[in-house]
Amino acid sequence: MTTQKLTDAKVIEPLAPGLFIPGEGDPTGRLNAGLRGFQVVNFAFEGPAPGERPGDVRSQRKPIDLQPGDSVVFALMAFSGAFISGANLTERQLGQMMAVLSFAPPNLMVCSIRLTDINSDDPIQFYVNGVALFFH
Repeated sequence: MTTQKLTDAKVIEPLAPGLFIPGEGDPTGRLNAGLRGFQVVNFAFEGPAPGERPGDVRSQRKPIDLQPGDSVVFALMAFSGAFISGANLTERQLGQMMAVLSFAPPNLMVCSIRLTDINSDDPIQFYVNGVALFFH
């Protein structure tokens, strides 16, 4: 068995249909794209909202710094959910909860939450922190 240094290795093209080595034969230039920046977006939910029923999905939308030609990826950084009574935390079974980050054109991060529990119409505080990673 022979070994080669990585710098001596040769790549046999094509790697796969539509797959290119960055800077070599990539007609779109997308593989040369790099991280342009990031933006942390914070969402806060308190409730229940008027007319809200147990199990309803609640959403908020916030603008992001998406530039022409950018691609974006969202990641959930942190979330916290609690039942409250006035300013105090209420100890009870939480059941199931969800937090989802999604994109809405032209430049919005959408955060949706849902509590699926018999107590989901009780007062809550729910905080979600997301990050948008911009590639150009």
